[in-house]
Amino acid sequence: MAKHTYHKLNHTKVYRGGLTSNDGLGLETENVTVSAESWQKGVGFVFHLASKGGGTTVVRLEIGPDDLPEILTAFLEHFPISSKYIIEQIPVALQKQQEVAEVKLQNVRTLTETFEKQFRDKFSSEMFPSEKAVGIITGILERIREKAG
Repeated sequence: MAKHTYHKLNHTKVYRGGLTSNDGLGLETENVTVSAESWQKGVGFVFHLASKGGGTTVVRLEIGPDDLPEILTAFLEHFPISSKYIIEQIPVALQKQQEVAEVKLQNVRTLTETFEKQFRDKFSSEMFPSEKAVGIITGILERIREKAG
């Protein structure tokens, strides 16, 4: 299971109310945290709700990376002052993307080196690789594609 780093949101509130209730929404909690396990999986918001039975229900709202532009657009339409912060974060995002790309590239290099070594060790004396060799090569290439993915 992936390790999450949670950050408390100090200006975020969760409201709750019944769909058919005339009372509207009432403040449920201000104890909200956010985490992002990786940019591919999105951002998760966690909060706790009191249950009718007296316990606590933990809710995690996950926002996929493809929905983040919609959320940012809606946010900027209503709070244009926040665009300054977003612009300041662009170099941070670019740096993170570069780090991810470098890790993927290193994985490809490592797998390629492994492939070359295995190929040399097993088939250097053969003029034409056997079916077994072709199967091994195909398997290694599939792992390279998966890791580079």
